[in-house]
Amino acid sequence: MKPGERLVALKKLRLPVRPEEWATIEERKAWLEQVVPLLNFNAVYYDNFLRVANVLGRPGFNSSMYDHAAAQVESLVHLAITELESRFVSAEQHKLWMQKEEKHTFWKWLGEASVQERLGLLMLLAAMFIAGLLCARIPAIGRGLDNMQQIVLQHFHR
Repeated sequence: MKPGERLVALKKLRLPVRPEEWATIEERKAWLEQVVPLLNFNAVYYDNFLRVANVLGRPGFNSSMYDHAAAQVESLVHLAITELESRFVSAEQHKLWMQKEEKHTFWKWLGEASVQERLGLLMLLAAMFIAGLLCARIPAIGRGLDNMQQIVLQHFHR
């Protein structure tokens, strides 16, 4: 079952989870049997739900025990729905992000950039070019000497 289908099914089965809303144990068991297979995508939710469903599906417990088990079931179903929603939304957001990224190339940015942004890029490229020239002309810079001013002064005083 796909996550989207599982999510829709869990949301439909979300209510009723309070024991007092079921007239009989059979109704409770029928609801539990519908929910159990929808939780098998996560072992923690599935195992915990089975443990709690064992209480809800059996007669003879007091109402506080049923209430506690129902609260656990409600929490597990809510956690499962939340996880599935986050997976579904994350996948959709990723698709949208990829579509946006495909549209935003460097050339498109350059075409839409302001004059100030273009000048900044030009200055950065010029600085990189000049640094490359200096490194080629002054071998000591390429070797990583610490006192750059002294090296430049020595080079220009020759």
